[in-house]
Amino acid sequence: MSFDFEVTFKSMVNAAQTELLEDTEQIRNQMKQILEDEKDRLKLISAIKLDPTATEAEFDVALENEKDVLENAALALEIQVRATAQQAINAAINVLNTALNTAIQAL
Repeated sequence: MSFDFEVTFKSMVNAAQTELLEDTEQIRNQMKQILEDEKDRLKLISAIKLDPTATEAEFDVALENEKDVLENAALALEIQVRATAQQAINAAINVLNTALNTAIQAL
C-alpha cells in the first residue's frame, strides 16, 4: 500500500470537522444558558435605562457589573472552545498516525 498524503489530508480535515460539529451545539447551548441565567438582570438593567428617574451613572454601574458577570461566564465557555479545538486537532493527528502506520505495515 502506498501512502497518499492528499487522501489522508482530506480524512484529517473530515475528522477535525466532525469533532467541531459535535461540540458546536453544546457550545451554543452553553452560551444560551449563560444569557438565560442573566435574563432577569439584563431586564432590570433595561428598566434602569428606561426609568426617567434613574441616573446615567446608575445605569453605567449596573451595566458594567453585568458585563463583568458575563465576561466571567464567557471564560468558562472559552475553555470549552479551546478543548473542542484540541479534540479536533487530536482527531486529525490520529488519522495521520493511523494512515502512516498502515502504510508502514504494508512495506
